[in-house]
Amino acid sequence: MNGHALAERGLPTPLPCLVFQKYRFGRPCEGYLLCEQVVDSAPIYRWWTKETNPRKRRDLLYRLGRLIRMMHERGFLHRDLKAPNLLVNKQGELFLIDVVGSIREFPLSPEQCRKDLGRLATSSIQFGLSNTDRLRFTKAYLAW
Repeated sequence: MNGHALAERGLPTPLPCLVFQKYRFGRPCEGYLLCEQVVDSAPIYRWWTKETNPRKRRDLLYRLGRLIRMMHERGFLHRDLKAPNLLVNKQGELFLIDVVGSIREFPLSPEQCRKDLGRLATSSIQFGLSNTDRLRFTKAYLAW
């Protein structure tokens, strides 16, 4: 449901195609989700370490900041927002994945948004963002 809700709000995510839910004693237990494949994509931290063009890196940070801002403005919290859950394809387009735990709530509190951003900031340590890169992301997120 969250995958379709994100897509309907113009947020890039692979569309869910099939859901299979196992039940035990009438209660859901294991579940499986099959989504569209994002062709020629990699998690953002792999893309970042391979990309050497500073302009492409800078553009990606601005687009990422705008994407996360749009997600929060449209009432979505990812709740597992981290670098492995952001894909970048060959054209440099961003995709949100693993949206199972996301919640839809409007309006979001600033505290909820800070927690989402904190998870992303913590995971960004693994691919070596500089303070300048973090500032670029923040400027795009805050729409300065």
